[in-house]
Amino acid sequence: MFYENERWFAFLTAPYHTRGHAIIAERPCGSVCPRVDRRGWGDLSCFGATLGEVATTLTRHYGPKDILFSSLRGDVTHFHVHLLPLWADEEDSWREGKGDSYKRGHLMEFLGNLERQANEEAEHERRTRQITEDDQRREISETLKPQVEELRKVSGYSDAQQNNPADG
Repeated sequence: MFYENERWFAFLTAPYHTRGHAIIAERPCGSVCPRVDRRGWGDLSCFGATLGEVATTLTRHYGPKDILFSSLRGDVTHFHVHLLPLWADEEDSWREGKGDSYKRGHLMEFLGNLERQANEEAEHERRTRQITEDDQRREISETLKPQVEELRKVSGYSDAQQNNPADG
């Protein structure tokens, strides 16, 4: 975890997914469902400044071309948002021509390919090294520690906040 406030926390996901992929989730004390209109546009004001602060932290540290905000809930029963850095060298995969318009089909295909590739690489590594998913998660956590420490510095998040017993 590299960012936290009274309501939200942010953490990095596995390094083989995409560099800088972060998730913002609500702390367990409550739940929230943002409003979404018929076109799919959501009211993310429930995040307050959190979304912008985490996106700024990722941009300052990693320097992506753009950041995609997405809520790909699937089977998860709580609301959370993925922040997916989009890299200049991958731009042809997700941008339509010039400007800021995204090819919806291409972007979803790009994200699906990232997830599929990540899952295949993780499974291949487990089979090759004969390790369990739990062991692999522990190794990934150790691998991410230096990045998390750097992101904490950039975001101003401290260990004192993390170890606050009042946080439950």
